Amino acid sequence: MIAPFLLALPLLLQEQPQKPGQKPEQKKVEEYKFEAGTEEFRFGTTVVASDGFEGTVYFIQEGAMALPNFKKLKPVGKIYANSLNVPPQAFDEGFPGITDRFEWFAIDYTAFFYISKPGRYTFALISDDGSKLFIDDKICIDNDGLHGPRGIAGDRNLKEGLHTIRVQYYQGPRNTVALMLAVAAKGEELHIFRCKDFRPPPGWVAPPPKGQKKK
Repeated sequence: MIAPFLLALPLLLQEQPQKPGQKPEQKKVEEYKFEAGTEEFRFGTTVVASDGFEGTVYFIQEGAMALPNFKKLKPVGKIYANSLNVPPQAFDEGFPGITDRFEWFAIDYTAFFYISKPGRYTFALISDDGSKLFIDDKICIDNDGLHGPRGIAGDRNLKEGLHTIRVQYYQGPRNTVALMLAVAAKGEELHIFRCKDFRPPPGWVAPPPKGQKKK
């Protein structure tokens, strides 16, 4: 275990466009701080876990300037994590059990999370290099491109119930990395998003698909 610490970065608040083809609007927000948590700072492990993020690892072409089209790539392995909590740091260990590659790779993370208190939630995505956040298959944060540690935030109104979350990330040239996902409900301070904090209540039963009646 690693002691928690406060991470301070300038943050851009991003509003997604209402019409296709428009660029998202961004405005600077004052520097923010949040506790980075106590988990080991890594992208995940090969230990299978069904209640957190599942990350599919890919190799990408050297010189890539943006996230790849994952549908055109062949996966090289899977990793699992309860949170995305990799603060800016040197990285040269690769992915034990999968590959020793530590540059020119991409990870496509997916998970489910349950909202018990509906309302407006703020998400913050910090990465080095590019990343994107999707909530319920809709873009929430676009932090793509070849760049150093950069934080972008976005808001989303969420209803009570089960939701999907997806984080796409890529690392370009060696050897510094960062990937952190934080969240805050209205009135809260930003903190690391942990899947275990967004589990369905005991006895919860998933609703049937649309058009199918409950048994």
